[in-house]
This record gives sequence, C-alpha cells and structure tokens, in this order.
Amino acid sequence: MYQGLIVILIVNVVNAMNIIVLGVIPVEEYIREIMPITFPAGLILSILFSLIIRDFQLGLLRDEGAIREYAAIIHRSGEELLMIISDILDLSKVEADRLDIINEELYVSEIPELLAMQFAVTAKQKGLEFNISMDEDVPLMIHSDPHRVQQILRNLLSNAIKFTKTGHVSLHIHEQESGEGDNLQRWLVFDMEDSGIGIAPEKHAMIFEAFQQADRTTNGNMVDQD
Repeated sequence: MYQGLIVILIVNVVNAMNIIVLGVIPVEEYIREIMPITFPAGLILSILFSLIIRDFQLGLLRDEGAIREYAAIIHRSGEELLMIISDILDLSKVEADRLDIINEELYVSEIPELLAMQFAVTAKQKGLEFNISMDEDVPLMIHSDPHRVQQILRNLLSNAIKFTKTGHVSLHIHEQESGEGDNLQRWLVFDMEDSGIGIAPEKHAMIFEAFQQADRTTNGNMVDQD
C-alpha cells in the first residue's frame, strides 16, 4: 500500500516537473497559481483510480471460479451450436441416403462427463434431478461411430429434459447379454429414463419415421430419426 502511494507521489512530481521545464506556462505563475490546485487534485485522482483498479482486480480474483464457469458455458454453447448445425446437415444426408458411418475408437468412459457438461446446467435451471451412471464392468473403449453415438444421446437427453417439467432425467450405461452358446452376444446399453410426458405405446413405431412427432399438440417439439 505504502509503495503504491510513493509511486503515485513520484509520478505526480515528475509530471509537475515536466510542466515546469517543458510547459508554455511561466514557471512562477504555474507554481504560484496552478500547481497548488492541480498537484493535490492529481494525487487524489491517482489514489482514487488506483483503489478502483485494486478493487476490480480483487473482485476478479474472488470471482475467478465463477468467471471460469461462465467462460466454460460460453465455450460449450459455441460447441453445441456447431453440433446443431452438424445435426441439420446430417439430416439432409439421411434424406439423400448419403450418411457415412465411421467405425473408430469410442471411449465410453468419457461419455458421462461430456453429457454432464452439456446438460447439467439446463437440468438444474429447470429444477430437475439429473444423473448419469455407468457400471464398473462396462468396457472403457469400443469400436463404433463416436459422433453418431453422441448425436443420438444428445437428441434423447435434449428431448427428455425438454418434455420433463418436474422430477428426474437419468442415463444408465451398462452391458447386457442376449442369446446362448455360440450365439451369445454382449451389448452396450444406454438406458434412459425420465418422469416426463412419455409416448403412448401405439405411437412408438411412428417416432422412428423421419420428422414425426408423437404428440402433435406439443408445438415446436420434434422427434428426430436416430
């Protein structure tokens, strides 16, 4: 604090000397009439601005966590916007039968964190309980199309949160076996559950048709073909 005051005093003295030596105002007139007003005023303003800057810096340090959180939200929002644009382009490819499926490494262990980052804030704002769990025996990595898998999960979670007014939305990742003997197969299951309005059983088949809506009384909410 004292070092800052000394620096402010030195800067103002130097400024006054510059005006005395290089200024166009006569030295005696400046020292007698102007300096008694401008020098104290300069000191006061300098101290005031330094205090404002210090409080601003302290505020940034105190709120660093919040700033980082908001920055992360802005960054994720930009990424999600790009994802939406990509989804729209993919829909046009589906209609043209030109959608390519890429088989590569999919790190299942990263899916819960990625989805939580995208939807936890939205669920919290709606007052919903949001939970993503994964069994310990689930393989950490499989071969599939990471983009398509995440695209489908995003669509399902987005619709679940959108149509759920109260209660919960959850996703449970686990393995499931089907068949016996040589026909035994192990499946990776993404089990989603919510307390929303649901879809009537007689309309289950219809939602897998392109651009269909199970409940047409709900405006602006489309169920995409996955």
